[in-house]
Amino acid sequence: MAALEVLMLLEGKALERVYDDFKRKADSTGGDGLTLDEFVGTCLKNIDSTSVSRVELVDQLTELFAEIDVNGDAQLEWSEFLGFCADAGSMSAVRSIPPKPFRFEFNPDYTDRCSRPDCKVIRRLVKVPGKNGCVFALEDDSDEIRMYDQACGKHLGSISLARDDTKRRSDAPKLTCLDMVLIPEHNLVAVVLSDFGVGLWFTAGTFVCHGMLPRRGQAAHSLAWNADSNRLFVGCKSGKVFAYDVEARKLVAELRGHTDVVSELLSVAEGSEGAIISHGLDKRTLLWDATLNSNRPTPILGTRQLLRCLTWLPRNERMVAATLGGGGEIIGWDLAVTGTAFHLVGHRGDVVAMAALQNDSRMERLISVDVGCNFRVWEVSDAATGEIPCIAVFSPPTLSVQLPSCLLVLSFRDQNGNAAAHGENAKGSAARDATGMI
Repeated sequence: MAALEVLMLLEGKALERVYDDFKRKADSTGGDGLTLDEFVGTCLKNIDSTSVSRVELVDQLTELFAEIDVNGDAQLEWSEFLGFCADAGSMSAVRSIPPKPFRFEFNPDYTDRCSRPDCKVIRRLVKVPGKNGCVFALEDDSDEIRMYDQACGKHLGSISLARDDTKRRSDAPKLTCLDMVLIPEHNLVAVVLSDFGVGLWFTAGTFVCHGMLPRRGQAAHSLAWNADSNRLFVGCKSGKVFAYDVEARKLVAELRGHTDVVSELLSVAEGSEGAIISHGLDKRTLLWDATLNSNRPTPILGTRQLLRCLTWLPRNERMVAATLGGGGEIIGWDLAVTGTAFHLVGHRGDVVAMAALQNDSRMERLISVDVGCNFRVWEVSDAATGEIPCIAVFSPPTLSVQLPSCLLVLSFRDQNGNAAAHGENAKGSAARDATGMI
């Protein structure tokens, strides 16, 4: 009997009793899962089968435990067990079950170059379109943006943030980078500088400065590029959102809707010309028409709380965000009705980063990581139904630090769907590559 076929014997009331044992252990220990002995024991007492010996059942359940326990912590949580069952199709009546389609392994050749005492904090990582395997790294208190080879960490070049006007002044303060966004259609990167202005630099050739955007006395805080409307949106500390024509470096619209700092901007493919979602410290989340045909925003309901890590699921046309101080809850919104679509729970601490991944025409998954460096993979292909299982949980065994923030860069490695998830925490320590068939 194959290990997966054992699950077919857990049907109806038997599966409910297994769930009761999982829940009883979690309630009594504050969230722990079943150990190997406990898992085998609860399955044995709930499986009624005379077609297989008890010894064989124990062997198959032990094998099954090892296959489901992807993070290697010697415990199974109910979300791990249920996610495995759903992904393998073991809840159906079909006896022929395909092999598990995903796997996470840590790259043994990875070298942590960011844990030295003299290493600068990495504020942001951005995958560079058209430059295979390259990322831009924004480092704390640095006047340049560094480009690295994603696979080996080799430094490939830098964009200096020193403008011509400051180079001529010896008393000019050093300009550092606070945030950035790539504008691949124009080979530009937009940067929020330490003087709260926004500058544009070319990402090709000699990386020269393209110019500064007009400020109108406002301090920039967040950025988003909308390719459909060909506009750069800048969230300001005053609560305003500016829209720019980057080629002409011209302000084309001033959007008003927030009363406090615009902390998050997200570009989405809502409609034929795209849209922008803004979230502010006033706890309002607004949907804007990126074409600027209307300057009146649409409030997104159910967001009267502080949010972070706004992420767009393009195939489901859903926005997801993590609650700040909400104990690790992730919420999804349907923009068609501007209301809440689903809630994801499982993280034991605040979520600090999320990223969406699509590896074929049908499948879409969400990767999230919390302050304890615990990663979760959610199957969001059927987000419209509200049924979103957690299909994998893992944590880098060499990283036990708390992550006040984390940055994920997801990219394909080959045509078979192998992908890498790279993490950098706010102290500059690099999480090992999590590479898998996801």
